[in-house]
Amino acid sequence: RENEEKFQSIYDNNYLGILLTVPDGRILAANGFACQLFGYTEEELCSGGRTAIVDTSDPRLLPILEERKRAGKAKGEITFVRKDGSRFEGEVSSSVFKDKEGNEKTCMLIQDLTEKKQTEHKYQTLFNEMMDGFAMHEIICNEKGEPVDYCFLAVNPAFEKMTGLKAEQIIGKRVLEIMPGTESSWIKRYGKVALTGEPISFINRSKELDKIFDVKSYCPAPN
Repeated sequence: RENEEKFQSIYDNNYLGILLTVPDGRILAANGFACQLFGYTEEELCSGGRTAIVDTSDPRLLPILEERKRAGKAKGEITFVRKDGSRFEGEVSSSVFKDKEGNEKTCMLIQDLTEKKQTEHKYQTLFNEMMDGFAMHEIICNEKGEPVDYCFLAVNPAFEKMTGLKAEQIIGKRVLEIMPGTESSWIKRYGKVALTGEPISFINRSKELDKIFDVKSYCPAPN
């Protein structure tokens, strides 16, 4: 009884849409958030099945279904459809299990990614349009934990224009691979920021680029 009550509480109060289904796409049950997400009653969801809420023309759907069939679980992003016909990008996590009679059933967890996608788009626009050069690095340490190099993970157009280094030529590569003459002061300063989490501001000259840069460096968390 306690286990049933815990399950029911999670099922009813979750901020993810939860569907109990069978592999052929029929829906057996839906929690309240799923009903709210799609604009249907539970009865309507069960009656309509997968084809009522999933854009079956989305090419990402079939690989997810095939992966679930092969591995027993799958996760990915696909396009969902609400009752009013509006579409939204969602993340689905689905797994297969057997009930006490040995029948295959599936559990689906669905998250609306609309807000996340909008936020990502805003930050990508800022990243691309900002006038300051921006670069994301991964610090490389030796066996003693000392910073000895760093790898480029991302750069924006302003960074490319400012340095003359093109993203397609440097992403995934180490700075000493691209510019062997890079002064150790750059690596030590960036390394200290990454290892301590403390931001710094400094002015430094790059001999290889023959330019002086005003730099602000920070990291989200130590290490």
